[in-house]
Amino acid sequence: TITYNEENDVIFAKCGSKTVNTENFQKLYQVLVSCYLENYSTERPDGEPTLTITYTFHEGGTERLELYPSPSDPRQSIIKYNDSFTDFKVRTVWVDKVIADCERLLNGQEISTSW
Repeated sequence: TITYNEENDVIFAKCGSKTVNTENFQKLYQVLVSCYLENYSTERPDGEPTLTITYTFHEGGTERLELYPSPSDPRQSIIKYNDSFTDFKVRTVWVDKVIADCERLLNGQEISTSW
């Protein structure tokens, strides 16, 4: 959860009730938005997503991004956006980095935006 105090121009980041390092969270956010489309694919995976990211906006509304392992290529993950498959893949290494960086954030460890 991110809150912004306009009066003091300060951002606060929390995970549940735990306050996390704001600068480190900003690095995690940079990793999240650095995802780029890798390949076109009409594959439809079985099973559960490896990673689900839900954005809840302070103006209201949510968006959900789910990433599933590709049945044909373990180096790729299939994107589902708001309950619809997008016909594109991303690198699984990006998915793994996001998962690892979330753990790093919660453990107070430094996140690197270069990978």
